[in-house]
Amino acid sequence: MSGNAENSAGSITAKLDRVQAIAVLAWLAFGGAVLFFGWHLAMFNRRGGPGPGFFLKSLAWLLVLLALARAVILVRAAWGRGAEQTFEPDPEGYAGEAFRASNVARFLALVLTLTLYAYLLPKLGFLVATTALCWATLMLFGRHPLRSLVEAAVAAFFVHLCFTRGLGVPLPEAQLQLLRGLGL
Repeated sequence: MSGNAENSAGSITAKLDRVQAIAVLAWLAFGGAVLFFGWHLAMFNRRGGPGPGFFLKSLAWLLVLLALARAVILVRAAWGRGAEQTFEPDPEGYAGEAFRASNVARFLALVLTLTLYAYLLPKLGFLVATTALCWATLMLFGRHPLRSLVEAAVAAFFVHLCFTRGLGVPLPEAQLQLLRGLGL
């Protein structure tokens, strides 16, 4: 009888998709790090408009909430499978592991891309840095390079136009003389 109780409690952890659980923990850590390092940024500027911390904190909290929602879904799915079912290994074997390893590599590349974006944004300005971010992200998801570059440039320009003209929010301009001379 006690063996059944131990098997029942251990079956939930065995049934959790470990890759999904690691992804949830990684997104929680990333969102928490963004909140931690951006906590000092003001939510609103002097005129009452959104400040530099508004979008950063809003998106970080959204990321944390979505990761927590995914964690709840994973636990409920593992709980709902029932104790009578047994954990079966991935039928794909090592091919499935390679696929999962590529997802982890893609996630790490995306985190590196976002970190570089935060570092280069003040130096390159919004248009160039955001175009590079969008292009790199599209490339990480296997899109065509030239089409991705065009889509990234159009998206960055559209977002820049919406913020500067539509909302009246100034976005970072380039610090490099060459880019400033081009009006970026």
